[in-house]
Amino acid sequence: MFGMTSLDVTASGWERKNLRRLFSTKYPTGGLPLCALLSLIDSEEADGTTASWLEDRYVLKQTTTKLNGLGGGAFAASGGTTANPQVIAANTDFRIYVNDAGAYDKFLVGEQIVLNQVEFTGGDFRPLSVRITALDGSKNYFTVKCDAAVSLVNPTSAISHAVLPLGAVVAEGSSMGTQQQNIRYPITVENYTQIQRDWILFTGSGVRQALDFEKSGTYKIKVKQTWQSHADALENSFLWGQKGKSTETLADGTVSERRTMGGVEWFIQEYQKAGGGAPGYRPGGAAIASTAGTFNQAEQRIFRAQANGQVAKADWEEVILPKILETTVNSSHYKLLMGGQDALLALSRYYDNKFTLNRDAKAELKLEIGVNEVVTPLGTFGFVTHPKFNQVPALRGSFFALDMGNLKFRPVPGEDTAIHTNLQDPAFLGRKDDIRTEGTLELQYPETFSIMHNLKSIV
Repeated sequence: MFGMTSLDVTASGWERKNLRRLFSTKYPTGGLPLCALLSLIDSEEADGTTASWLEDRYVLKQTTTKLNGLGGGAFAASGGTTANPQVIAANTDFRIYVNDAGAYDKFLVGEQIVLNQVEFTGGDFRPLSVRITALDGSKNYFTVKCDAAVSLVNPTSAISHAVLPLGAVVAEGSSMGTQQQNIRYPITVENYTQIQRDWILFTGSGVRQALDFEKSGTYKIKVKQTWQSHADALENSFLWGQKGKSTETLADGTVSERRTMGGVEWFIQEYQKAGGGAPGYRPGGAAIASTAGTFNQAEQRIFRAQANGQVAKADWEEVILPKILETTVNSSHYKLLMGGQDALLALSRYYDNKFTLNRDAKAELKLEIGVNEVVTPLGTFGFVTHPKFNQVPALRGSFFALDMGNLKFRPVPGEDTAIHTNLQDPAFLGRKDDIRTEGTLELQYPETFSIMHNLKSIV
C-alpha cells in the first residue's frame, strides 16, 4: 500500500502498538498524514543518540562520450589525431573520449562495450561495439579496437552517446584473468535522535475537580490538546527538521547536548550538495542548484516552477515526471505526493481529474486518509492534501514526492511516544505529566524522493 514495504497492521490490537498510531485512529482528522503513515511501519530502535544505517550505493557501469578537445568529436586515432569522418581499420587501436562521473574505474581492459546510436558514414545510425585495450590514467578516454573496419561521422558538436558494458568477453581457452572490479563499500548515513517533550501541568485544585480524573474531565481534554501540539511539531520535524546539535547549560549548571533531527527536505538538500553533502551520496558530483524554471540538471530532485507558478507541459512530461519516478525501491513504482492544494489542483487539471480513490487507508486501516491516485506510463502517483502546506501561503504550490518504503521512524529504546505520569517534585502541590518522544527519522536513498515548489499550473 502506497509503496510501503513493511506494514505492521495484522496483529490483534495493532492500533495500540504506539501512541502515534493510537492517536491517529482515535482522532482521525487527516491533519498529520505522514505521522500517521509512519506509525504503521515497523520501527527499528535507534542505536544511541545518533541513529545510523548503511546504504550500498551502486553506481551503474555506464558513461557517455564527450568532445575530444582536439578539434573533432568523440573519436580520435590512437595518437590523438582527429578527422571527420574518422576512418578506423579492423583490429586497430583508436580512442573514444568519455565522461568519468565516477564510473570510469569500473571498466576493465578486455571488456566489450557498446555505444548507442553512433552515426556511420552514409547516414546510418546503429550501435558500435568495441573492445577496450587500454585505460587512460587521466580517465579521459578508452583505447579500443573494432573487429571490422569502420568509418564514423565525427562532428565537432557535442553529441553524447551512451557507453554500456557488454561484459568481459574472453577468447575460448583463455587463461585466468588477473583484473577485478574495485570493491565497493557502503556509506554510513546518520541522523540525530531528538528529544521532544510537552508538559501536562495541573494545580492541586485542578486534579481534584473530577473523581475519575484520568478518564474524563479536564485531564482527558488536556492530554488530547497536548498530544495534538506534540504530534503537530513531530509532523513538522519529519518534513522540515534540520539536523544539528548544540550545547545547553541546564539549571544545575550541567552542560548538556541538544540535538535536532533532519527531516525529508534536509536529506534531499544534502543529496543535491556537492559530493552529496555530509553523507557523501554522490562522490565527485557537482552541486545542483534549484533555480526557478531549471529542471534538466542530472540527478536533480528539487524543482521550482517559474515565478508565475507555471511549468511547461513538455518540462513536466519529459523532464520532471521521469526524474520523480526514475528511482524507486519497490516494483510498483509508487510515489505518494503530499502537498498543498494549489500544486495538487494543478496536477488534477493536468490529468483531467482522471483519479481513482484508494480506500485502503480509510476502510482497512481507519486512518481516514483519502488518497486519490493516477496511473502514468512511468508509475503511479498517490495524492494527499496536507494541511501544513495549505496553512502557509508560500507552500500551497509545493509537494513532496515520497517513497514510503524508504522512510522509517526509529525511537530510542523505551522512548517511543508515550505519556509519563506523576513526574512532579514531592513538594509540588499538583500533578505534572509529560508526553515524550525520543527518536529520529531514517530516510534511505534520497534520490527516490523529490520536492516541487510554486506549482500553480502546467501549460
